Amino acid sequence: NKLLAEYEPNPADFQGPTSTVGLHPGFYLLMHLHQSSLLLRTTLFIIDECRAMLDTFSTFPGKHHVEIASSNALKLLSVGLKLSDDFITCGRTAGASVVLTAISKLLLGINPRSGKPDHMLNIARFVLYGDWMPEARYHAIKILNYVASSPSNQPDLLATFTSSAAISSSVLKAFTEALDSMDDIESGSGLPGGGGKVGSEPLSSRMAVIELIQTGINMGAPTLAHFLLGFDVRKGVATSQLQNPAIIGIRTPLHAILGLLTPQDHGVPAALLQQHPGLATALYTLIYSLVSNAETYEPTLRFLRSSCDFLCAQLACVTAILEKEDIHSQRIVACILKATSVEIRVLMKSRQKSQLCKILSLLLDSTGGEEDLTSAGMEASRLYSDSTFSQLSRTAMHTTSKQVMTHTPLSNHRLATLLNMLNFEVETVSPPSWEQFDDEQVAALLQQCQGENPGSTVHEKLIQIPQLHKILSQELANLQGSTAMNHRAIIQAEIQSILVYAVRWNSVQEGAAARRELLDAWRQVTEVLLLAAPDDYLSAVGKQQILLQLLQALLNKVSGDNVVLGLSTLVSSAVLLLLTSLRETYNASPEKKSVLGETYVGMLDATAIEDSGPMEIFSSSLQVILKGLVGWISNNGSGSQLIRTNLYAALVAYLRIGKSSSTESDSTRSLELSERGKLQRVNMEVIQGAGTSLLEILARDACSGHEVRRMLAFAVLEEIVFMDRHCYCTRFLAEQGFLKHIIESLVKDEAGLDALLTKADGNIRDLYVYESKIGLLSRVATSPLGAELLLQAGLINRLSEMTVLGHRPD
Repeated sequence: NKLLAEYEPNPADFQGPTSTVGLHPGFYLLMHLHQSSLLLRTTLFIIDECRAMLDTFSTFPGKHHVEIASSNALKLLSVGLKLSDDFITCGRTAGASVVLTAISKLLLGINPRSGKPDHMLNIARFVLYGDWMPEARYHAIKILNYVASSPSNQPDLLATFTSSAAISSSVLKAFTEALDSMDDIESGSGLPGGGGKVGSEPLSSRMAVIELIQTGINMGAPTLAHFLLGFDVRKGVATSQLQNPAIIGIRTPLHAILGLLTPQDHGVPAALLQQHPGLATALYTLIYSLVSNAETYEPTLRFLRSSCDFLCAQLACVTAILEKEDIHSQRIVACILKATSVEIRVLMKSRQKSQLCKILSLLLDSTGGEEDLTSAGMEASRLYSDSTFSQLSRTAMHTTSKQVMTHTPLSNHRLATLLNMLNFEVETVSPPSWEQFDDEQVAALLQQCQGENPGSTVHEKLIQIPQLHKILSQELANLQGSTAMNHRAIIQAEIQSILVYAVRWNSVQEGAAARRELLDAWRQVTEVLLLAAPDDYLSAVGKQQILLQLLQALLNKVSGDNVVLGLSTLVSSAVLLLLTSLRETYNASPEKKSVLGETYVGMLDATAIEDSGPMEIFSSSLQVILKGLVGWISNNGSGSQLIRTNLYAALVAYLRIGKSSSTESDSTRSLELSERGKLQRVNMEVIQGAGTSLLEILARDACSGHEVRRMLAFAVLEEIVFMDRHCYCTRFLAEQGFLKHIIESLVKDEAGLDALLTKADGNIRDLYVYESKIGLLSRVATSPLGAELLLQAGLINRLSEMTVLGHRPD
C-alpha cells in the first residue's frame, strides 16, 4: 500500500528502466492490478474469504489478523482505482503494447469461487462491518465510488445490489448505518491496518457515501444512488412514492440525511452544522441536487413537504446559520434558498395555496418587533408633503391605507435581512516579497498549480497545495553547493511563507465564490417570489414596498470600491428584473377609459377616489434608486458590457414607471399627469445633477458597440429627451456632435436594411438598430429646438438619400 500510494503514473515508465535502479515498484503493482493477474486474484480471494469468516459475527482465533488483512486488501484496491485512469492514459500516451483493463471492469467480472459477478457485493458487505472496522468501511465505499463514477457500470451495480430483497435490504441498512455513524478517523491509533489517513485527508465514511450518491444523481436514472435513496428503480424514478420508515419498513440513507439536518427547535440549526460543517454542506448540496433534478424533484419535494416540512424548517434557520459568517454557512444557506426557489415555482404551478403561504410568510415575516408599520410606511413612501396634493389625492391615500396596507409585509423581513448580512467587500491578500525566489517565477508557479475546486458548485480556481508543496520540495532537494546549503534554512522559511500565502489566497477565493453563490441563490428566490407570485398571494402594494427596499439595499451595497469579482454582474441582473417588476406594480390596475372607451368621464366617476391606489403616489425611494443607477453607470463607463447592458435596460424600466401606454392628452387625467410630471421633474434633476458623464457614456454606447447595448442606450436617451422640458439632453447631443453622427450613420445602415429586404440572409439586428435611431430622432423632433437642430444637422437630406425607403414589401 505504501509503495502504491507514493507512485505517480508517468508515460516514461512504459518505455522501460533508463538506469540500473529500475522503475518504481508502484508501476509493477499497477501493471498487475490492471490485468487478471495472480495479485488481483489473490486480493479478491482474501476479501471473499474474510467476508465469509466475518459474516459469522462470532469470535474465532486470528480474527484481528483477518480484519487487518481485509482492510489492507480493500485499501490496495482503493488506491489502485484512484490511479487507474491516469495509469491507463499514460499507457496509451506511451503506446504500450501491454493490454490494460480498467480495475473497475475487472471488479465487475465473475467470481471463480461463486460463479457469479459478486465481487462488488463482497466489498459492499464490509460497509456493514463499519462499527468495528471503520477503515475497511471507508475503503469499501471509496471502491464503490470509483466503480460507480462511470455511467456504463451503473446497470451492473444496480443489478447486483437488487438481485434479491434480502440483498437490497442489507445494502440499504449498511449505508444508512454508515451515515448514522460518527467515524471520522483523524488518526490510525487502535485501528486495524495501521494508519487512518490517505495522504492528509481524514477518513470519513459519511462523506464518501455522500460523494457516491451525489455522483449517481447527476447521471441518467436509474442509478445506484437512486436505489440507495429509496426511489423505485423498477417502475420509474419520477413516479416513485417516498415514504417514512414506519410505512416501508426500512430506513434509507435519505431518512438518515434528513435526520441529521432537521433542526431540534424552531429557528435553531441542527447540531451537525457546528460539529461537521463540511459534511453539512455536502448534505445540503445533495438535497438541492435532488430538488433541482428533473427526475427526482417531484417525489423529493412531495416527501419533504409531507413528512417533516423540511424546507420551511430550514428557512426559519437561515439567519441563524449566517451569523457564523464562514464559507460553509454561506454555501448551506445558498443551497436552502435555491431549493426554496424550486419549491415556490412548483407550488405556484400546482396552486397549493396553504404551503405557498407558509413559505411566503417565512420569507417576508418580521425578524424584529411586531409593531404596526402601516401608517409610517405610507408616510415614508410619499414624494412630497401633503400641501402639494389636492384633497382628492389625500383622500385616496387614506382610503388605501385602510384597505390595502394592512396586508403589506413589514420592512424588516427575512429577504432583506439575508441581503444585509451578505458582505460585498472583497478581502485582499498582498503577496510578500522573497529574497531567494524570484517574484515572477513564484507567481507563474502559483498560476501553474491552480485547478478547479471540486467541492464547490461554482468550481472556482484554487491553488493545489500538495502539488505546490511537492514542486517546492523538489527545488529544495536539488540544492547543490556550499553556498546553497548555507542558505537552506532561509529557503525553507521562504517555502513555508509561499505555502502560507497560497492557503490564504485560497481562503479569499473560496470566500468570494461562496458569496457569489449565496447572492445568486438569493436572487433566484427573490425573482421567483416577486415576479411569479400571483396578486392573491402577494398584493401589488406589498410587492412594491419590498421591491423598493431591496433595490435600495442592492444599489447601496454594490456602490463600494472593493466589490467581490462577479457580484456586480449578478446584482445588475437582479436590479433589471426587480425594476421591471416594480414598474408593473405601478401599472397593475387597468385604466377605466381603456375598458369603457369614450363613454367614460373621469370627473363624474364617484369610484375614482376608491380606485386611485398608491400607484399614483410615487415613493421618495425612487430618487435613491435612480441616483444609484446613474452613479453605477457613470462609474462603470468602461467596464463590463453585460453589466452596462443590464443597467441600461433597468434604467429604461425605471424611466417608464408611471408612463401610461394610452394617450395622455385627455384633460380628465390631469391629476394623473401632474403626479407623473412631478416624478419626471425630480428624475430630470437627478440626471442633470450627475453632470454630462452619464449622457456622454450613453451617447458613446449608442454610436458604437454591440447591437443590444446600442438599442438600449438609444431607448434611455429617448426617455431622457421625453422628460427634458428644457432640452438639456438635446443641446448636449448637438453640441458634442453625437446628433450629427447619428444622422450620418443612417446612410451606413442602408446596406443592411436593403439586404434584409432583398436577401434571405439579411440580419434583423440592422432593422432594430435603425428603429432605435429613428425613435430617438422622432422624440428629439417633438420640441421646436430639437426640430431646428435636426434640420441643421441635415436629417432631411440624409433620409432623402436613402433609397431603401422606396422599397415595397412583397
